[in-house]
Amino acid sequence: MNDITQNNFNDDPASKENYPYNRLLLFKMYQILEKVDLPNAELHCFHKNILKECREEQYPLLFEELTLESEKILTSVMRTVEYIIMMYVHLTKSYKTLSNTQQIQIEQHPYSNFIGFSLNYESDYEVYANYYLTELMSYDHILNLEKFHTCKIKPQSLTYYKKMIDRYKKYQINTYLTYQEIREILG
Repeated sequence: MNDITQNNFNDDPASKENYPYNRLLLFKMYQILEKVDLPNAELHCFHKNILKECREEQYPLLFEELTLESEKILTSVMRTVEYIIMMYVHLTKSYKTLSNTQQIQIEQHPYSNFIGFSLNYESDYEVYANYYLTELMSYDHILNLEKFHTCKIKPQSLTYYKKMIDRYKKYQINTYLTYQEIREILG
């Protein structure tokens, strides 16, 4: 049996070998989704009926919810965003150990809290950061995300974050960063 994710929409006769099994499996999945995902039950029923009635001309509709290959977010973008956020988690954790006076001084820096990326120039980074922080709810209890959520027009930040990362790398093994180290990383 071939991979179930094979493309069944081309004219190669060999690709149709497992076609009925793939169709049956998808049909059963949509049947289950129709019952458990009630807010989208109508859509799942529509997809299920496309498969049930073998309406091949409508098969592309089954993929309408998926991101286009040309619009996917690159792994390098995801890793960069995750690294930046992890750096901010470390900075925040360390910041909380400082005196009130030191905290106030650090808060004066425009990048003392994660603000995100420019939607005009760094949209993939901003979209993934929003997903990572909002949808996955990662670190929302640790990071101060007020600027991230409220700032409507964000500056181009990627270059600055990369400079911060370069300065951060020599301190990343420390459990807590000192006041001086935080100020050096922030620039």
